[in-house]
Amino acid sequence: MEHRSGLENRAAPGAGMEKMRTKMHIKNELGRALLAEFMGTMLLLLIGNCVVAQSILPRPKLNEMIGVNVGFALAIAFGVAVSYRISGGHINPAVSLMFMTFRQLSPARFILYMLAQIAGAFVGAAVSYALYHEAINQFDGGIRAVVGPKSTAGIFASYPANHLGLFGGLLDQIIATAVFCFLIAHITDKRNAYPHWLQPLLIGLSFFAVGTAFAYNCGYPCNPARDFGPRLFTWIIGYGFDVFSHRSWWWVPIIGPMIGALLGTQAFDRKGPLRASGRLNQKNRRRTVVGGSRYRISLPVLQLLNDSLNNEDHNSRCSLSLQNTSLLLSNASVCPFCNKHLLLSPF
Repeated sequence: MEHRSGLENRAAPGAGMEKMRTKMHIKNELGRALLAEFMGTMLLLLIGNCVVAQSILPRPKLNEMIGVNVGFALAIAFGVAVSYRISGGHINPAVSLMFMTFRQLSPARFILYMLAQIAGAFVGAAVSYALYHEAINQFDGGIRAVVGPKSTAGIFASYPANHLGLFGGLLDQIIATAVFCFLIAHITDKRNAYPHWLQPLLIGLSFFAVGTAFAYNCGYPCNPARDFGPRLFTWIIGYGFDVFSHRSWWWVPIIGPMIGALLGTQAFDRKGPLRASGRLNQKNRRRTVVGGSRYRISLPVLQLLNDSLNNEDHNSRCSLSLQNTSLLLSNASVCPFCNKHLLLSPF
């Protein structure tokens, strides 16, 4: 008996790890949201920078531009997926600004989100550099450069093409981010009823569309954190102040996306004509459950079904069965019990 008692009192395997996980759990909702934004943005930059590295460093290239676009689209999708249930999955100060404009985010939380996103981008750049620093050394001979045939700063942050001026770059970032934020607003609008599990993928596809359309000028950063965090990291590790001074470009991927987010917000306008009609949406989507919970019947259909059930030609047994069963009849035209054709609403 004593031996059995000793076994019962002995700590179960893994109990120490479980206790540690419990202590590390963040109970504060804001803290969890900031951590989610940090992790989502870090994942975005880790994947994205590594994808770009494989398009610059190897000869021949492992990734062409289409591969970079696909890689960043997937990075966006997974970055949003890991964080949207906790923080909304913004992973972009421009997107956070958009939701603040929609009054779904307070100004104080917007600032905290932005700081978490910049920190996540910084760490994501650091991890990707740790993975590829030997390849970078082999490529540039240990001489870090912002421009030139051996430049590698473009792995981490955006720089303008030779033909692009500041005004053209600013316009590029405004329009590209406006399109991106417009699509995000459409996808996340509850009235459009996109499934939650599908939204991260659609947002990633939206960024893929932006990349294939706008990449030529400056690489479509469309995200102040995605550009500034890695730019700051490259300055620290030895690329020099050129990362900020080169053609006075550094502010364009910060200001441009913020303006673009506001324009995209105004173009969508959740009370405007491009938003799905609430009345039509309710008419199409409202459901009343009759009896059980397995099937559902729409309200217009319910009225027509009742009229049909009251018809003398309709078997009374069907009426009794329908009182105890729920039926999905929004697309049905035949009674499941007597095979009588019913005139049902198309909604």
